[in-house]
Amino acid sequence: ILPTDLDTNYKVSLSTAPLALLRIRGRASTSTLREVLRQAENVGLLDNDVNHGALIELGAPPSLTVAPNNVTKSIPNAFTNPSSILLKSHQPNQSYQHLPHNLASSGWDILCHTSIGSSLFQSFVNNGGACAIGLVEDARAHLEAYPPLLIFPRDYPDTEEGKAYWEGGTSVAVTKKEGDEDVKQSMATWKDWAVIRTCVDGSWGRINTQLKRTVRHWKEHEGLERKKAK
Repeated sequence: ILPTDLDTNYKVSLSTAPLALLRIRGRASTSTLREVLRQAENVGLLDNDVNHGALIELGAPPSLTVAPNNVTKSIPNAFTNPSSILLKSHQPNQSYQHLPHNLASSGWDILCHTSIGSSLFQSFVNNGGACAIGLVEDARAHLEAYPPLLIFPRDYPDTEEGKAYWEGGTSVAVTKKEGDEDVKQSMATWKDWAVIRTCVDGSWGRINTQLKRTVRHWKEHEGLERKKAK
């Protein structure tokens, strides 16, 4: 709808209510959604072919709509109404969707009220057979896609987070002259970026030796620092 098509008295309401964001990816993402939300209103819309970024609003199953008394219900949509679930199609390489490389990075983004987010997540795992993953698996899916997908902040070196990623936190490092608390904060930041870089660019799999080695290194370093403090 173009602005010129709107009535001059048309009012747009924006909500600042917090949302829960879930992401489901993989070959069976749509079938898993159908299984978990089979009692949802308008679930039949999932049978249609949709483009990347398409939005579908469903009515949440009755088992998920038990909300606290302070839930705002003034605007009947997914942003304030716990009985609504908003689905966003995620097919970033839609032109190459037929390739198996892109299965792990395609699926749906799920926006819902925070009061049902936890129950919905558990339903995917317990009833839908979904498996929760972490940063390592998500980064690998992005890298194996065709063409590879950008990963934030690794592929955005022009941002502050991107600079910190590649510098390992050294851009915010401080010297011991500025006090022990500043040093501790700097080292904690350095550690966080080291772990993130290992997750994104390092090895992966059920036994991630590189990640374990990185975490163990920093735990040993923290132990030495505590001994020095004594």
